[in-house]
Amino acid sequence: MIPVESRLSFRFLAHGEEAYQEAVRLREDILRKPLGLSFSPEESDKEKHHLHVGGFWEGDLVATAILVPEGRAIKMRQVAIKENFQRRGIVEALLAFCEKNPLQKEKKW
Repeated sequence: MIPVESRLSFRFLAHGEEAYQEAVRLREDILRKPLGLSFSPEESDKEKHHLHVGGFWEGDLVATAILVPEGRAIKMRQVAIKENFQRRGIVEALLAFCEKNPLQKEKKW
């Protein structure tokens, strides 16, 4: 078995870029549709002030999360992993990426 780390990469996504739009669709499919919810333009507007993380398996988006400032802390929200990639350690790798990267350099809050 090939280790997750050798095939998986993470990066911060710019609000509105193509990968961000893919991440929105992934969150909608995994988190919202099962509850009968959909993503609104107003929600997208609010997300301009958050950091977005994408996880890519050999270049394809398979994971996403939103990082939201709360006082001096950062809250991780709306973590979504494609169903056929769940239970492979991707969430742990996502957390490790977020902990290792200095978020303040990516965006001034």
